[in-house]
Amino acid sequence: LRTFCQDSEKEKQEAALTAAEDWLYYGDGYDTQKSTYVEKLRDLKKLGEKMVYRQLEARDRDACVKGLKAAVEDYKKWLVSSATDEAFAHISDEEKATVRTSCDEAESWVYAQLEAQAKLAENVDPCFSCQDVNVKRKELVKVCKPIVNKPKPLPPKPEAEEKKPEENPAASDEASAKDDQAP
Repeated sequence: LRTFCQDSEKEKQEAALTAAEDWLYYGDGYDTQKSTYVEKLRDLKKLGEKMVYRQLEARDRDACVKGLKAAVEDYKKWLVSSATDEAFAHISDEEKATVRTSCDEAESWVYAQLEAQAKLAENVDPCFSCQDVNVKRKELVKVCKPIVNKPKPLPPKPEAEEKKPEENPAASDEASAKDDQAP
């Protein structure tokens, strides 16, 4: 975790660890209640939370960004293919513009965040988190997926079938029975 902590944080953590070690081996820590051990451990972990957070964010950031970029690319490919594919002719230009705008916004957001993050050292809190990227991806999917998966409307029924009265099945059975009995 050294690359993810500042010198002051490192000194505090080392002092806390030394104090805990001294308490454990040379103080009252040898024979005390479990709740005291749990509390001491919680205090030590609390000091290291920021460092662990920075490490996890640095480790997971690329995968999260890659997922958002992949979603943007998929929707952009769909936009290109939908322009010539007859299967998507029922989707209006306004809806396609909504997909295009959402992709552009998500893409510009992620590149701006990556640029800002590149200026920061690893031992300071990141300017955006993996959770922010995942929320952005979910927003993109929420807007674009219903448009991309919009079902093609059913073809209209011919007018002749709409006006044709329904036949009475009982009447047709009687008529066919009379035809069978005729000499």
